[in-house]
Amino acid sequence: MQERKNKRLAVSMIILVITIVVFWFFAFREAKIEVDETAFVVENMAGIDRVDMISSRDTVVLRYDGTKWMVNDTYLADRRTIQVLFGTIEHVKPRRPVSEKRKAEAIEQLKATGTTVTFFSKDVPLKTYIVGGISQKPEAWFQLPGGEPVIMNIPGYRVYASGVFEQTVNDWRDKRVFPLGYWRNFKSLTTTFTKDRETFIISGKGSLFNVEGMEADTAKVNTYLDDVSLLVGEGFYTAGQRQRIDSLLAGPTSFEVTVTDVGNRSQKLEVFPPLRNEADVYGRVNGEIMIFPRAEMARIAKKKSWFRATPE
Repeated sequence: MQERKNKRLAVSMIILVITIVVFWFFAFREAKIEVDETAFVVENMAGIDRVDMISSRDTVVLRYDGTKWMVNDTYLADRRTIQVLFGTIEHVKPRRPVSEKRKAEAIEQLKATGTTVTFFSKDVPLKTYIVGGISQKPEAWFQLPGGEPVIMNIPGYRVYASGVFEQTVNDWRDKRVFPLGYWRNFKSLTTTFTKDRETFIISGKGSLFNVEGMEADTAKVNTYLDDVSLLVGEGFYTAGQRQRIDSLLAGPTSFEVTVTDVGNRSQKLEVFPPLRNEADVYGRVNGEIMIFPRAEMARIAKKKSWFRATPE
């Protein structure tokens, strides 16, 4: 009796093992399908001087003019975003093909909303592929023209590798407010508060700057010049998006900062009053509205008395 029971247990165990093996084979066989590791490699990366990214959202053309990257031949490109782009194309790797069950859906999505990316060197196309995916997962899909979608990732990082290619023109633009170089290239800085018309001027040469008409704390002057020269917006605002912001922008500014460099080139930032329950502050630069974190803007909203040296 016990022997028969043991045989039944042995048969059950064998069936269980076979079931597990079959399950694992079918569940993971697609992951074992080999993909061409070089399919999306861009040869001669050092020679890339143009990148086209075309989608239903926007058309972005990045072009290197020999000294700097430009966006659509109009705007200076953000250097950090360019670095992310080249870091992505250098390190992104195929993980596995999109599953048979989801392949048709992925192809349709790439066709409808994907970004066609083409890399050039001296106007000669080096590589073209279509990118997209599911940003929430995150899961990036790359597809060669006429090919099938492949899931891509950057080994060691859980990031949406297609994201850098899905940005708009404004996302690619340099968001530095005063792209005049380090503040030691400044000739003067004038800050005016609109309501009380209080104005102060910081001027100097090299590393020696002071607030005109007062004995100022040198450390505070240098800190202020650092904060102004390094001020970067988070993005651009287009009129018509929010009525509350449109009304704000139709009113007076809170304060203005004008910087003049050693070449006598001037640039002005006009800052609007912060709104209650708004995390961001809005400012106008060269006629365009930029969005800033409130904490960053607070660093440069300093009155003249803030600079006064404390008697020892």
